[in-house]
Amino acid sequence: MAQISKAQLRGSALTVLDIKRKTETAISQLIGHCNRTMGRLDNIHFERTEDNIILEGTDENIAEQGRRKMKKREAKPDARNKTPYTSLVLGASPEYFRPKAPEAKGTFEKDRLIPWVEASMKWSREMFPDQIIYAELHLDEATVHLHLVLLPMVEKKPNMPKNKRKNETQENFERRVEKAKNRKSKTVVSHHSHPVLGNGFDSYSRVLDSYAKAVKHLGIERGERRARDENGWKISPTNKRENAYQLEAEAIATSTAAEEMRVKNEQIKKALNEQRAEQDSYEFGSMAVAQQVIKYRPRSDTKEEGLSIGRRGPKDKESVAKIVEKVRPAYKKVVIFAKKWSITIGRSIDRLMVLCDRLKSMEVSLATQKKLDEAEMVDGEMTEYAEQFLREQGIVQDQNTPHGFLRIRKERIPGQMVR
Repeated sequence: MAQISKAQLRGSALTVLDIKRKTETAISQLIGHCNRTMGRLDNIHFERTEDNIILEGTDENIAEQGRRKMKKREAKPDARNKTPYTSLVLGASPEYFRPKAPEAKGTFEKDRLIPWVEASMKWSREMFPDQIIYAELHLDEATVHLHLVLLPMVEKKPNMPKNKRKNETQENFERRVEKAKNRKSKTVVSHHSHPVLGNGFDSYSRVLDSYAKAVKHLGIERGERRARDENGWKISPTNKRENAYQLEAEAIATSTAAEEMRVKNEQIKKALNEQRAEQDSYEFGSMAVAQQVIKYRPRSDTKEEGLSIGRRGPKDKESVAKIVEKVRPAYKKVVIFAKKWSITIGRSIDRLMVLCDRLKSMEVSLATQKKLDEAEMVDGEMTEYAEQFLREQGIVQDQNTPHGFLRIRKERIPGQMVR
């Protein structure tokens, strides 16, 4: 997996800069790409092609425009320069142009686009004064970018003689020096002598440093610098074209890695939320079981074991539906808890209820016996209250009802009760 830069971890946008040296034939073909008549077209949104803006030059043959500029400045290509033109692509990662939705290809925020275009063109004109022959802003591809074509021109002063030639007199040497001073400087198209593009092995890296500094105020940062080996040399390809390709590939890999990390963070966040919801559901479910709102439902021929509404649970469908929704995330765990509850605590409660019923029955019997003992006799006869109580308890009944105490009532009421 590719390494992720600090800027990507902070969610910052990164600079995009691609530099390629091109021949006159290759640069002529660029106008075909800009006109959308050749090259890769599957990523083009043709309905927005008319929104593309030419900021420098015209849409005619770019090579012809380059020849006119060289004629105007009386410039000639360096003999060593087989690829006199330079193509630059300036851009920024999607996080800058569409911070709210970087994955929404082909979109951008206008209030962020204009400052970037102004800063990029100002840097280009200052870095390559009177050398840009063509510049076009492309708005019809996945991400906004600028295409620039330039002729790297350098004013070369005449070489001044430093040493006398063999057997040359001092007079002839001074004459050569004076002649060199009177020569005019000439303009050449050259990458090797250019103060920006030909200034050592790290020249392209310094160009990127300069561009990153120009757009830093917009919140766009430079990517991580290339690693170095044990000798201090940068681990990079052997030529600048391959270096540009690799920078582009690394930018894509970094963006992909950042997207993978974002997806992974979303998955972790989702898992934590589900775990928290399951814990809350289990706490609610176990409390509902303890309060007999829901109870364990054993397995049957038609249904698996599960839960059902307890004797203290609601009867209306709306309340039942709310309970079902709250228990759903931890349903299996709540079923296990309810099963254990019914086996252990539930049986204990049943035994306790039976014991309470027995105690209540004994209490009623004792109260009845107490009232019988309190039934008093007045002058040998049973009081009206005592007789009424005995009738209510079924001890004294009418003659036509068979009962063990019928003889007592017939023979002793009124009369004296024989104990």
